[in-house]
Amino acid sequence: MVRNAPLGWLLPLAPALLGLVLSALAPRAAGAEPVLPGSWLVHGQDSVRGDFSGELEIEASGRGGFAVTGVRRYAGRPEVKVTGTARLTAKELILDLTLAGPGMLQQLEPAGGQAAQGEEKIQGTYVPGPGGNWRGTWRTLGGRPAAGPETLTRPPPRAAEVEVLDLVDCDGNSVLDRPVDLRAAAESADGLRKAAVRYRVKNGPARVTIRIEYAEGERANARFYKKLLPAPPTVVILLRGEEKIPGEYQVAWDGRDATSARRLLLGGLFHVVASVDAARPTDPAAPATTRAPESRKAFRVAPPAALCVGPRFPPGFLGEAEDDCRPEVQPAQERLSKLKDGSGFRSVREPAATATGVLDQLRRRLSVFVYSGHGGAGKLWFYDNASDAKADDAHASVLTTAALGDQGRSAAAVLPKDGKPFKDVFLVVAGSCLNDGASTDLDLPAELTRLGADVVIAFRHSTYSGLAVPFVRGLFARLRAGQDVEVAARSAAQGADRSWTLGFDGEQDSLESAVVIQKAPNLPTPLTLTPARYGDSQN
Repeated sequence: MVRNAPLGWLLPLAPALLGLVLSALAPRAAGAEPVLPGSWLVHGQDSVRGDFSGELEIEASGRGGFAVTGVRRYAGRPEVKVTGTARLTAKELILDLTLAGPGMLQQLEPAGGQAAQGEEKIQGTYVPGPGGNWRGTWRTLGGRPAAGPETLTRPPPRAAEVEVLDLVDCDGNSVLDRPVDLRAAAESADGLRKAAVRYRVKNGPARVTIRIEYAEGERANARFYKKLLPAPPTVVILLRGEEKIPGEYQVAWDGRDATSARRLLLGGLFHVVASVDAARPTDPAAPATTRAPESRKAFRVAPPAALCVGPRFPPGFLGEAEDDCRPEVQPAQERLSKLKDGSGFRSVREPAATATGVLDQLRRRLSVFVYSGHGGAGKLWFYDNASDAKADDAHASVLTTAALGDQGRSAAAVLPKDGKPFKDVFLVVAGSCLNDGASTDLDLPAELTRLGADVVIAFRHSTYSGLAVPFVRGLFARLRAGQDVEVAARSAAQGADRSWTLGFDGEQDSLESAVVIQKAPNLPTPLTLTPARYGDSQN
């Protein structure tokens, strides 16, 4: 015992040394290297059908379990769907798979068992190979016997990618397949829900940017936006370099551009564009500058909406003759549909028969509202508070000259008190008498611009109804050609006066003296109707 004393110090370490020796001799844990979950390329041979290739996606599914999905492809044969499970033991990987899908009935000769049902069950056994791959063999379970070698290899490193999936309105409905009315679709009436871009990140974490671009072929839009945007054709960036892990996401959008006016997009073709900034590839050894291609989806914005209303009352409503103001607004409707620069307004044909209806249209739909009721029997009443709406007419601002027969104040509406409910309205033409505040207690043009409208054209005193058609025709001919709104209105009034050959009973009867142009502050000069657009939401 004494002779062996110099080695006695090893005895307490014996268990640890034995553990190290056994660990060195033990097989590698199959799950350590390579890591099992992820994408794999499949290459192998089938003793019945020949060579095949494919892809498998292996995902963790609970404690120690893995789910497998993918495809196999045989030369000249339909693709086969693969589903199943994977198991790891201390020495090997075992795949229990089912080959199925429409192509299997064409691949398998009916031989009883699963083959007759168009599916085949197989089992593969694999061991780790060089480079983190797996090598092994597989065999069928039942049906026609088949077997062969197979390898699972990692695909080449891929940069992280982002894919645009959809553009949806505030109710979650896709708008990629139809022109979208942004005034109605971009934001719910209560402001709680917005349109959204849905997208997917894959192949690893990425810094994602989502933007909206106008199509270069839209010339009117390009001319407009190039003057106002810092980096055309981008009109707004919804997400800028935000870090995202793989998965599906959405980013909200209110339908507006990034100009100082925060305007709803012009009508025409646009693209949702998603890109990865300095993509981080799944392989740490890959260069950090690897970039995936951009993902794009096109969508079309419907032109801004215009409503032209000319009341029509049948014979017998007030007198023997029909009272029809529609010819007064027809020239406006025709010219608004196609402006000189190629853009245009979308005509809204549903009537706004009451003052409440007009306010609702201005709030939720319109860019342009044209009302012409000179000499008409209709009367739209607007009040600035509810108590006045029940009192006398002196507190009202009206959009025609005569009472609406027995309907009385059923056509009345109280203007909103606060906010900018008409912030997307570009132009209102209140083509009738007595509505500017000089002749009534309520200054309707001033109120409409206070509530967000850009420009209101109205009239301060009575004039001849026969001037309405030449005025509207001249006004919208000038606006269509791109003339400044105020210049166009005054020139149209002068032209209408010159066309009136019966003479005036004093200056108060001329259209030039009656016309009022009310504009919101801080609008550009000249202010033209081209291209067709919604109003400045920031005025």
